[in-house]
Amino acid sequence: MDQNTPRHFDSASHAKWQRLAEALNDLEQEGFCVLFNNRVGPETNWQSEPFAYSPRWPDAPCVTWSRTQRRWVVELREGAAREQDAPEGLTAYSRGIADLAAARGLRLTWERGYVKHVLRLDADGPHGASGHIVVGAHSGKVLRATVFTPTGRDLEETQADGARAVRELLDGLPSSPCRSGCAAPSADACPARAVAA
Repeated sequence: MDQNTPRHFDSASHAKWQRLAEALNDLEQEGFCVLFNNRVGPETNWQSEPFAYSPRWPDAPCVTWSRTQRRWVVELREGAAREQDAPEGLTAYSRGIADLAAARGLRLTWERGYVKHVLRLDADGPHGASGHIVVGAHSGKVLRATVFTPTGRDLEETQADGARAVRELLDGLPSSPCRSGCAAPSADACPARAVAA
């Protein structure tokens, strides 16, 4: 059936949506904290490509809408569109902010774009900070950042606008001792964080 053709919402459709909700709830119960976003760039031919991912588990795969296959697919977080090397044209202040994020023990992954670049931040373990920094592709300046910090079973979201505010945010971000493979159900139960405290 053509996706643009309206269809009647029946009980069978409701059951499918219910299964989707149950799958998302299962992931939440396991501590994945699923978030939704849109990817736009040269790798998507500048068309919006929605995806769901877990900021708490940087090694977990994400689910992405494939325009070529016209279906939802599972892909690894470390895809071909993500690059470790910083894009050209960054200001010295922006490079310093990226270095500061790395000094906090965060893994840096660049997603290049025509209008903006996104620097993904991922801790080594599931109970460390994560987030992203947005950089203007033409100016090379840091524009804003969002950081998620584990607090118990939840994530505390902090936003900063402007390069100076982003640097202050990272300055106040503690390094996380949690390592990849940690199976603790929450940040409070993480043995590495308990020892460090």
